[in-house]
Amino acid sequence: MKLIFENDSELNYSVEEGLNEASGTSEKKYKIKGVFSTMGEKNRNGRIYPRNIWESEVQKYQSNFEKGSLNLLCEWQHPSRSKVDPMEAVAKIEKLYIQDRYVMGEAVLLNNPKANQLKSLIDAGIKLSVSSRGVGSVKNGIVENFNLITYDLVDEPSDYGATMNGMVESFRLNEGVLEEKEFEVKENGIIEEVAVCSSSACHLFEKADIQDGIKQKFSEFLETLTEVNKAYLPKFSANTSSKYQFKCTFSFKDNKTRQKRIITLYFENKSDALQYADVKGYEVESFKDLSQEAKEEK
Repeated sequence: MKLIFENDSELNYSVEEGLNEASGTSEKKYKIKGVFSTMGEKNRNGRIYPRNIWESEVQKYQSNFEKGSLNLLCEWQHPSRSKVDPMEAVAKIEKLYIQDRYVMGEAVLLNNPKANQLKSLIDAGIKLSVSSRGVGSVKNGIVENFNLITYDLVDEPSDYGATMNGMVESFRLNEGVLEEKEFEVKENGIIEEVAVCSSSACHLFEKADIQDGIKQKFSEFLETLTEVNKAYLPKFSANTSSKYQFKCTFSFKDNKTRQKRIITLYFENKSDALQYADVKGYEVESFKDLSQEAKEEK
């Protein structure tokens, strides 16, 4: 299911004197009323929402008023998610109902910095609009399986296509449909984003198979690293000779017995011994330059 936005509203604005219950003082209430959506007719995005879909969704939406749900809140412009962020809210829907062939609604602007900016725009004569946010699918221009999330406040440009096409938080919007994300409705009614795989192969395997494949590839990668490490091991000998005069004792934990083991090897110089310890992950217990000892004895 895709995230779908529809700007199909015809609104009136009113500024009323109301009581601030928190402070007990009088304040202006900015209300938005009018047509929020149109049923059964092709909208400006070329889609039709059957009447039965809107009747069902408006009826379901009434439970938000009873619960005081976050889905009563409106954000500014279109977020690319299904969840409503209360910290980004600018208005609250107070009514949503069916009248003739329209979904009618009423919303009041909140009292926060972002909402207050919108109030100043309304005072200056700037027109705002509302846009439905929901998830659903479209077949032959008919919207199916639609689930209303909320309505958001948006600007009302002279070029309608500029709103319904372009970018939304770095995601491409195509005729009001967010193409790059997928959503699903859980049994409890919660809408969640699901991972989208760009490759058709993702749909041919179960999730467990994909995870097993990743584990196998990671194991192969670790084995490759081990082989690379072996290639970088410096030359050494298990016995002293005229060439290998630098004696080094290492300690390490045996993976099978989990016991500490000690080994002694001979190298051409100290740097080779340190490189060997670094590659193998050994601890250096002691160094001894046998050639230097021989010189001192002489």
